[in-house]
Amino acid sequence: MTNQGISKKLFNLLDRVTDIIPEFGPKIFEKIFLFLPGMAFIYKSQIKNAQKKIRSAGEIKKMLFIADINIGDSILVQGALNVIKSYYPDTRIDFFCNKKGGELFSEDAIGVRIINEFGNSGIPNEKDSSKLSEIIEKENYSIVFNVSPFVEKKYLKKAGILLNLYVPIAYYLMHKWKNNSNDLNISLLTHNFFNELLQPFSPYGILKPERKEYFHLSPVFKGNNIQISKQAQDKAKEILYSNNITDFEGLFMLNPVASSEFTTIPDFMQAGIIEKCVKSDDIKYILICEGKNTPGIEKEITKDLTADELSKIVYIPFKISLSVYAALIDFCDVFISGDTGPVHIAAAKKEPLSEGYYFRNSTSVITVFGGTDSRIYGYDTDRYGHIPANQSAPSKVFVGDAKCRNITCLNKLGKSCRNVRCFDSLNPDVIADYITSYFRHLNNLKKLNQIVKIR
Repeated sequence: MTNQGISKKLFNLLDRVTDIIPEFGPKIFEKIFLFLPGMAFIYKSQIKNAQKKIRSAGEIKKMLFIADINIGDSILVQGALNVIKSYYPDTRIDFFCNKKGGELFSEDAIGVRIINEFGNSGIPNEKDSSKLSEIIEKENYSIVFNVSPFVEKKYLKKAGILLNLYVPIAYYLMHKWKNNSNDLNISLLTHNFFNELLQPFSPYGILKPERKEYFHLSPVFKGNNIQISKQAQDKAKEILYSNNITDFEGLFMLNPVASSEFTTIPDFMQAGIIEKCVKSDDIKYILICEGKNTPGIEKEITKDLTADELSKIVYIPFKISLSVYAALIDFCDVFISGDTGPVHIAAAKKEPLSEGYYFRNSTSVITVFGGTDSRIYGYDTDRYGHIPANQSAPSKVFVGDAKCRNITCLNKLGKSCRNVRCFDSLNPDVIADYITSYFRHLNNLKKLNQIVKIR
């Protein structure tokens, strides 16, 4: 789904219908919209066409995988990359991704060559696209897999064999959505899509009945991982030390911003969550990230706190690197945000690049959902249709009761609804109660462990 031409006009039309009849208009549209595209034969025919192109490539010695453009997209396609590596263990794989997102990976750890050139502007600029075109021409790839709908075709025309897979993946998603599948999470979904796409090309005949001895080699989705240096962890410690935080217990981080008003937790809700959590004795400090595109939001949502309450607030500068940001999250017991890239950083397992240091990986990830669907981008330990975060702690989603929510809301940057109903019915007190009860639980466990040690 792009934000140009017919797609843009269609989205605008639907948003006007939503403004007039929010409860029925979008749902009727969704039923009609999914009737044919959601049928299995549509995506299966797309996969068969793609498989023909893959066969025509012959021996694939070198391939390029183009991720979508944002930070979170770099993390969310790991499942797809792992599948590709399983089916092409001897092929060199280049991974073209977001500039900052690529900093969260080690080439040795994920087994691909990282080319992190996409900026973070929402749409690739001409410089990024030209760089991509130059790389394609220079490297002469056997095949190019592109999952980004925002890269213009003119920059990909020098690719020998090009598979634009964002349309087949969209049909695959629509099929799963129509059938209320429990594997809609985008990381798991792309993993499963590539598994189905590449099954005929398994070097070991994986999944063929006569080759049962190789079943264990079939790629399995195990969650997303990122790699962080000791220097980044040390820098995160410096930030905490400079704010007189030394024991790294009872830390709660809030990310107040997202890329769209339809996914950003409303200010009054954030303020309500903070006002209740700051009163908890089990929460020692609340870390709040500064807003890059919304300057001053961190001060706005804390303006009604008393001086004593403000002493528990720590503002984190947005200029720190993503690696330091990820390391800071790892020191926190709870992380909360609207639907945006940092959620996937928080949910990913943090891995060290060498011996001598480690990560806790025990952050409870809480996501508050407005327009987008929590099954696709969220993490929840107990909720049907969701996968847990890759952390040894419970994950949780809170979802607004938006009667107008439908599949086109996934394109959050293309929405133009005049009234933001996405977070309707969500109560900040309920969210805050969940957070404070979790911290109380952690504190009780700590006391219990101390008693056991004494005995």
